[in-house]
Amino acid sequence: MNEMLMNCFKPQDRKNGEDLYRKGSVRTGSCSDTEVHSYLSSPGSHRVRLSSGGLTGSVIYTNCSCSSGKKGRLCKHVWATILELDGQD
Repeated sequence: MNEMLMNCFKPQDRKNGEDLYRKGSVRTGSCSDTEVHSYLSSPGSHRVRLSSGGLTGSVIYTNCSCSSGKKGRLCKHVWATILELDGQD
């Protein structure tokens, strides 16, 4: 999954997200077929939500409690969560 999404993220956000993932900062919370919640402890703590409109949907909605996420931008926390989910397959 991450190969399809990586071009949506800035290179620096991908690098920082990979660092968070490798450090084990991502904790997956509740999950369903169409929604995932995660919690990250980087400096500070952040909540990430990924969701889709359905099982066959090609759109992923993201939400992060960090300052970039609040502005509607994709951030390192979202990328770290995607890497965590990809690693669970």
